[in-house]
Amino acid sequence: MEKLICYSIGDGQNINFWNQPWHPDGTLVNLITDSSLFTNISRNANVNDILQGGIWGPILNLPQLHVLKSTIDKAILNLGNSNEVIWKPKDDGKFSIKSAWNSSSEKIPKPPWTLSVWFPSAIPKHAFTCWQALWGRLLTADRLIRMGIQALPYCPLCTHGSESINHLFFRCAYSKWIWHSILTKLNIRRRVKDITDEETWIRDHCRGKSAFAMAIKLLWHASIYFIWFERNSRIHSNSRSHKQQVLQNILHTVKIKLIFLQNEDELGTPNPICSNLFNLSNQHNQKAQRWCYWKKPPLGKVKINSDASLTAGNAGIGGIVRNHEGIGIRFFSLNVEVEAIHLLELKAILQGVVMASKNHLRNIWVESDSQTAVNIILKKYQCPWRAISTLAKLNIILSDMESWEISHSWREANTVADYLSKIDCPFKGEDMVLGLAHSPIQQVIDMDSIGTLYQRM
Repeated sequence: MEKLICYSIGDGQNINFWNQPWHPDGTLVNLITDSSLFTNISRNANVNDILQGGIWGPILNLPQLHVLKSTIDKAILNLGNSNEVIWKPKDDGKFSIKSAWNSSSEKIPKPPWTLSVWFPSAIPKHAFTCWQALWGRLLTADRLIRMGIQALPYCPLCTHGSESINHLFFRCAYSKWIWHSILTKLNIRRRVKDITDEETWIRDHCRGKSAFAMAIKLLWHASIYFIWFERNSRIHSNSRSHKQQVLQNILHTVKIKLIFLQNEDELGTPNPICSNLFNLSNQHNQKAQRWCYWKKPPLGKVKINSDASLTAGNAGIGGIVRNHEGIGIRFFSLNVEVEAIHLLELKAILQGVVMASKNHLRNIWVESDSQTAVNIILKKYQCPWRAISTLAKLNIILSDMESWEISHSWREANTVADYLSKIDCPFKGEDMVLGLAHSPIQQVIDMDSIGTLYQRM
């Protein structure tokens, strides 16, 4: 349990310095292996005994405590507030039964067919029936008999063979004819096998978001759903439908779904087979072109653009300060520890504001292409517990500004900051002045300053 909680340090009272998990990595007594450090700081010391006025006390400056100082710099500080227990498994730091269960229970790997069952455009009741079938959870006759429940052992669809998941899907002559007819209409010539083999074939051949791949997955779901529905109707309602009628129900249902997806511009351009079978348009909906540009700050105010990057286990932040004419004043580009991208975006904003403060720029307009980071600062989203320290530091600096505002920027109008955040950016430093050596940046700055339009992707 100790690994699942930590503290947000406010006043530091009543939290033991050594034995309570106020450090994100656990208790210091377990993190520090050098027992000689205990002679300098009492075993009974509280955090507030060492944290004085928001600054770690001078005792940590002793040479023998250097390792300890570098370790506790990771602590989550939220000065001026009361101490708060943080539940680490959740971003908002709040305890929940679900997160506790997920943290304590063994993680079961997802089955290989997950993505062919659960995908955004699936019809929920069809996907659920398909999921039950692949897990072997449908109450077929063989399963009922194993449970000690009386059931007719034969298949109610073809009246031949024992009813099981593999028989119903698709060894049964009735269901096999339906699925084979669908494949034929799609101009697919292959031998129909049982449900697991069919799922494997669909997974291998229906990747991506093409209209054809979407149609096959929806038809497969609908086939399992309507075949199971017909089976239940025959057993419980004594109602029977010809296999041709079931086939038409499947095709009609999928047709309505595909037309809806196309109208919502969520379907790729269909091939001629799909167009003819489902009456789909071959003309893919074209979105209207959208444009954006970098906006200059008003006279007397500077604008800070920041960004973060996260690629292949590396992370970076970058940003630039420009005046009302769009002229670059200062910039930064730093490689940082890997974290979640929204935490990196917040750190990039903080670094930009710190840079402005150090250069006595006290009327600022902050712009980020991370809507999440902007909403966290504006308190529209709850601050993740891992970002509490960053947000607290940012709020302290912003409170000393004469005026400040923050807004979202489109990525295409944030190109300079994006370039500076890259790991391979050749200009590295936390507060630099633009010069002749920075011509790649200057070219984009010049384009921004004259209001160049950039097409949004």
